[in-house]
Amino acid sequence: DAIAGSGGGGTGGGAKAEPAVAFNLNLTSSATLTNNTKTKVVFDLASLDTDNGFMSGGYKVQKDGIYNLSYVSKGTGNSHKLNYVKGILCVNDVAISTSQDVLYLNQGTALSANGSVVTELKKDDVVTLEVQIYSEGGGDGTLEGGANNFTSLSGHMVSSITEGEVKEKEAVAFYKRGTGGGV
Repeated sequence: DAIAGSGGGGTGGGAKAEPAVAFNLNLTSSATLTNNTKTKVVFDLASLDTDNGFMSGGYKVQKDGIYNLSYVSKGTGNSHKLNYVKGILCVNDVAISTSQDVLYLNQGTALSANGSVVTELKKDDVVTLEVQIYSEGGGDGTLEGGANNFTSLSGHMVSSITEGEVKEKEAVAFYKRGTGGGV
């Protein structure tokens, strides 16, 4: 067990660190994206899951805490030219972060939307990813999966929150340089 301290050096307050929580979900095959329609990504492989939270399509949080969540999504326009690809990170089907790669005038055939966010999650929250493409020509596209992990969702706990934990920070004293007196 690790011992948490404060102010550097010493053993501090003796609080024990929670076990690490980390996950990485992948889409192993490509999926069709209907033009201008949000599509929930159905992740089908957990290449890392230290807390057994993987569920078809997403991750079910097993421990309260502050998490760093990241996602990568790559859309292709098949024979159609893409104007944008949007990634929408959701918790309990509510968007908490979005990103998009936009090429309105310089249409391309492949674009990616990637992002990350630090947020508080509670036990049983469900983390998912939605993707949306738009092609001016109206054609459907493809969400890229496969061995290159073109589309993935990952996260790790950066701080645990346990029942009864004091959420206030320790007091910090500032002193004027050279005087030793308090501010």
